Formats: sequence, C-alpha cells, structure tokens
Amino acid sequence: LGTLYFANVLGPGPLGTFALGITLVKWLELTDFGTGGAMSKRISEMEEEGAYLTASIIFRAVLVAVPTLALLLFRDRVTTYVGGDFAVLVAAMFALTSMYTFAARGLLGVNQAHVKNVSDTIERILRVLFQAGLVLAGLSALALYWGYLVSILLGTLLAIAFLYRTGIRPARPERRHFRSLYD
Repeated sequence: LGTLYFANVLGPGPLGTFALGITLVKWLELTDFGTGGAMSKRISEMEEEGAYLTASIIFRAVLVAVPTLALLLFRDRVTTYVGGDFAVLVAAMFALTSMYTFAARGLLGVNQAHVKNVSDTIERILRVLFQAGLVLAGLSALALYWGYLVSILLGTLLAIAFLYRTGIRPARPERRHFRSLYD
C-alpha cells in the first residue's frame, strides 16, 4: 500500500531514485557471504553461543565496513547511478540494514523466530508511517530515504533488545570459533 501511495503522490522520479538506492542496498547485502546463517546455526547448537556471537560480530563488521567505505569513496558514481546525492544515505541504509539482518539472524539462532517476525512487522509498519509522514511534509525522495533509515534504526534497536533479553551475551572468541563460522 505504501508503494502504491508513494507512486501516486511522488511519481516515478523520486520513487525510482529510492528504488535504485534500495536495490543497491539489497545487492550489497550479498556481502554477508553466509555469515549470518552460519552464526544462526552455531548459536542454535547452544554451545559457546557468546563466542560465536562475538566472532560473527567481528566478521560482519568487516563485511559491512568495506562496502560502506566503497559507497562513500565512490560517492559520485553512486549519485549518478541513483539519480541524486543520496550516497551517504545509501551507505547508512546498508549499514543499518546489515545490523538489523544480523540481529534478526541472532533471534533465529536462539529459536525466537516469532519475535523476529514481530520485529519485522513493526519495522515495516513504522517505515511506511515515517515515509508517508515525510512525504506529506514535502520531502519527496528524501522522505523515502529518511523514513527507511529511521524505521530500520528503530527495528535494529528493537531486535537487539529482544536478542539481549534471551540472555545471550558476547564472549571472547578463539580462532576455532572464526574457523567454524568460516567453514
């Protein structure tokens, strides 16, 4: 419904600019290289969950930092591709989306799929509400980017809070934890 509303109110230009930005974010999410699934699997085994969590955080931090820096370094190309000066927003969207996905994978690892689904639903509802409110305020394409950023930030905080409530805590990983995730 949000997309239909935005297409009708904003037209193809602003919606297309956002669509290209979000598509770039989704493509960059492939840089996960399966580490989220590996973390979820290792944590679900309920042995040394904290060490696997920490090793996964380190892996993911590197895998998010490199593309985020690339987006900023090649800002002019990103601007040309998406059709507006949104490279910093696209980089922030990628980083936050990656954190959200990571926390959601952690919830799956501790058998909290129902909580992950609630978090997903809340995030999506907030996204449409924030975007619609900002569109009404006249921000055009910026409304879509900022609405996404605010909702994914709140969704990330919510997912992390839910994950924290499960009792899993970071612990010092050893080389074997990294190797296990890599394998």
